[in-house]
Amino acid sequence: MSSNQDVIVVGGGVIGVCVAYYLRKSGRSVTILERDHICSGSSYGNGGLILPSHSSPLSVPGAILKGLTFMLDPSSPFYIKPRLSIDLFLWLLRFMSASNYQSMRSTMSVITNMASVSRVLYEEIISGESLDFGFERSGQINLASTPEGFEEILLEAELLAEEGLSYDILDGEDVIIKEPAIIPGMPGGIFFHDDSHLVPNQFVEKLASRFIELGGTIETNVEILGFEIDNHRVFAARSPQDLYKANDFVLAAGSWTSNFSKNLNARVPIQPAKGYSITIDMPENGPQIPIMLADAKVGITPMGSKLRFAGTLELSGFDSNISMKRVQGISDAVREHLNIDFSLDDAEIWYGMRPMSPDGLPIVGRFDQVANLILASGHSTLGMTLGPATGQLVSELIGCDQTTIDPKPFSPMRFK
Repeated sequence: MSSNQDVIVVGGGVIGVCVAYYLRKSGRSVTILERDHICSGSSYGNGGLILPSHSSPLSVPGAILKGLTFMLDPSSPFYIKPRLSIDLFLWLLRFMSASNYQSMRSTMSVITNMASVSRVLYEEIISGESLDFGFERSGQINLASTPEGFEEILLEAELLAEEGLSYDILDGEDVIIKEPAIIPGMPGGIFFHDDSHLVPNQFVEKLASRFIELGGTIETNVEILGFEIDNHRVFAARSPQDLYKANDFVLAAGSWTSNFSKNLNARVPIQPAKGYSITIDMPENGPQIPIMLADAKVGITPMGSKLRFAGTLELSGFDSNISMKRVQGISDAVREHLNIDFSLDDAEIWYGMRPMSPDGLPIVGRFDQVANLILASGHSTLGMTLGPATGQLVSELIGCDQTTIDPKPFSPMRFK
């Protein structure tokens, strides 16, 4: 049995590492337990975008109809694999319930505020810890390829402006002036001033190293199977070889978090959503500003000497197969929007499982059933955007401090 700690964090992705970092900064003794190695999951190959502008949830009005249409196209950005799964069925019911205008506006407001807090914390980490992980506050272009798509992003930008985000409307010529790599003829785009980007694995790995320098502990290749619970309190996390004791526990296992539902006697409505990325050497005329292809749902991020394309959302369970049709769909979308030359033969092709909540909000907080365990997952496609703010919030909750942001919207008990 391992020595007792103040806090054990299960999960070594961006959320787990940020939680551990802020807990250690508050003076707690902390151990991260990771089933593989640090940053081995969806934190590694994602788009690296820090997007307050991307606060609209997947569950927007009309999402179900659009999703059914996408399912007919094997290269579409969204897919649900038909299968007999009570968890998926219940998740879809909650998703449908949240697909209304009121829920969308509420979620946008909460996420925009949390993302703004995160952006400030990123800059504090850079200045306070002297870490370099390719962070650039260069804004982001939301690019439409059809007049209908342009109208959609204009309406969304107006809603985001009500949440305090600033932007410029770009017509077809303005888009080319802003980013010459874009192919002429696009109807227009929106440039969001407050968006940022970074190299995701560099951030997670360097913050984990700093956590160790501060006195934290990381144990890798430790698969936690469940928790030992007595009198509504966890007293140990259980692996096949050992029990890990602590006073408090944080479950930040990403898409695998829902596997602990039965052990905790509480349903955790998280579905793994497979996303893909393609990383190439930066072309000579490659873009210098991140671009979101609004119609194709593909993000394009410059990362120093590399360029990454990331997209698709595939609800197919823990399916580890790579669909080259979806990879090709991402590649084709990039070629249709950017005047660059690249080959998939020379690219790094990656997939990861993003933890999707049904209402678009992270699931962060305590269960009624277990007093000393905090859940920190369900960040969907916004793990990098919301990582630092989540870490700070969990640290404040464990310390019983006044929280920087209101924790109520994120409570796991909203699915009771």
